[in-house]
Amino acid sequence: MSEYNEQTVEEQIIENEEQPILVEKPHKKTASPIKIGLISGIAGSLLGASLIMGGLYIQQATTRPTQQPANVTSVTKTVSSPKAETSITSAIEKVQGAIVSIAKYQSNTENNLFGLSGASNGLQKAGEGSGVIYKVSGDTAYIVTNNHVIENAQELEVLLKNGKTVQAELVGTDKLTDLAVLKIQSSDVSTTASFANSDELKVGETALAIGSPLGSKLASTVTKGIISAVNRSVDIDTNGDKQPDWTMETIQTDAAINPGNSGGALVDENGNVIGINSMKISDTSVEGIGFAIPSNQVVKIIEELENKGKISRPYLGVGLVDMTDVSTTQRKRLLSLPENVTEGVVISQVQENSSADNAGLKQYDVIIKWNGEDIKNAVSLRKHLYSHAIGEKVTLDVYRNGKLEKVTVTLTTNQNMN
Repeated sequence: MSEYNEQTVEEQIIENEEQPILVEKPHKKTASPIKIGLISGIAGSLLGASLIMGGLYIQQATTRPTQQPANVTSVTKTVSSPKAETSITSAIEKVQGAIVSIAKYQSNTENNLFGLSGASNGLQKAGEGSGVIYKVSGDTAYIVTNNHVIENAQELEVLLKNGKTVQAELVGTDKLTDLAVLKIQSSDVSTTASFANSDELKVGETALAIGSPLGSKLASTVTKGIISAVNRSVDIDTNGDKQPDWTMETIQTDAAINPGNSGGALVDENGNVIGINSMKISDTSVEGIGFAIPSNQVVKIIEELENKGKISRPYLGVGLVDMTDVSTTQRKRLLSLPENVTEGVVISQVQENSSADNAGLKQYDVIIKWNGEDIKNAVSLRKHLYSHAIGEKVTLDVYRNGKLEKVTVTLTTNQNMN
């Protein structure tokens, strides 16, 4: 049986909502590994003087004029061909003014040849992403983006559609859902985006991704695709241990999403936001697999971030080990489990004065059900936990010393973080 490392399991399951989200499939020994990575805006910094679009050189097409004989008069007639406005162009015109570029600045850790910092204020641009203006209230406009776009920023700037750059202030952030809310002065804001009901999406519908791929120099870029899948579950690693400890429900799309698109909008044909672009599969053999956070989830999170600056979630207060990481011998000798119990989570430690402690849960208890529903592993337990509000009571089916018991737990917050 693998050893119970209190720090590891505690960070993995309970306290990692304070850890950054680094979305990446755990490394498996397969012939063609596929990684899912955050499409953070750091690639935008490649748009510097020495590199053009991260190494992609664009050459303007030139046309050499055709020489005419001296005695021939060339008459060129331009014919206007009217084009009907499509729903796509209407959708873009409706929402494009609400899509912004976001630059984060951090302390410059390296000096230049003269020993001076790279910026006059000692800060240096550390990455770029996108955001969506969704609300104006008095003198304040609110922007939703990804947490990983603004994480660890010491200063934030927003580039508006009209070309003006303004300072932004962080309102709140949530690492678990990878969402953040900023605010700016509303005086230069002319457009706000509207959210559609993401529960009504159907596979095959048109999807438009709008943002700043590779940074602000390509701001307001639009790509077109379809909804490839709804309710797509993506396993993510929140604490960097290369193991999934949270599952995010997303919208999958084949609209082109590139570094810098993070935090931008996924839009329907009516110009309404159906998701916030957040992830893509990063592999040389893969094309057109991106993921967005559904709008219904976004609306719920940003409302709480506006009001509280953070997301309050119930806290169980235990360290957990998946049953799959426990040997058959240990299941029998240490846990005294029946042979047919192969799924669930083992409590490795209980935090004092936590929800679990107050309910009488103990080390080496094995949780197999939550309100009558099977618990397969720590990921599924956490999904159940966060579906409840603080103060609610839940019933757990627990094996203790080989005997099945029911334990009622009243969910509280993490007292150590208040």
